[in-house]
Amino acid sequence: MLADQAKPDTPRISRMRVQIAASTPSECLLWDMSLNTHGYGQIYYMGKVMKAHRVAYHMHYGHFPVHGACHTCDNRNCFNPHHLFDGDQRANMRDAAGKGRFLARAASSIDPAEVFKLTSTGMTAAAIARFMGISPSYVCLIQQGRRRNRVVVAA
Repeated sequence: MLADQAKPDTPRISRMRVQIAASTPSECLLWDMSLNTHGYGQIYYMGKVMKAHRVAYHMHYGHFPVHGACHTCDNRNCFNPHHLFDGDQRANMRDAAGKGRFLARAASSIDPAEVFKLTSTGMTAAAIARFMGISPSYVCLIQQGRRRNRVVVAA
C-alpha cells in the first residue's frame, strides 16, 4: 500500500463515523469506550491516541481545530461535533464564566466576616456561594477556618 493512500477505518472509527452522521445538534453523543486520566474519550486515529472529541471535530469539519476543541455542553464524554467549537484556553474560560461555572470573584477579595454574617442568618453554603459569586466549597472552607484570612467568631 502506498504511504499516501488512506488506511481503512477500524471498527471503532467506523462506528464513530456512523454516530456522528446520525447526531443532532441537541443531544450529547456520549463516549462509551476508553477514557484518559482526565475523563475525556480517547481513540487511536491517524497513527496515534487522540481525544475523541478532537477526532469528531476533524471528521465533521474536515480539519483539526486550530486552538482546541471546546465543549459547549460542558460534558467531557461528549463527542457531538455540534457541541464543539475551536477555541483556546481563554475562550474556554470565558465560556465557562458565562455559564456560571467559573468563580465570578477572586477568592482573595472575599471578606470572611461577610460569610459568617450570612451564615448566622441561616443561609446555606450554596445560597451564600450564589450570592457572593464563589463556590460552595470555598464557603465551607471559610466557615471551617481553613482559609488564610481567618476570622475569629465570638461565641
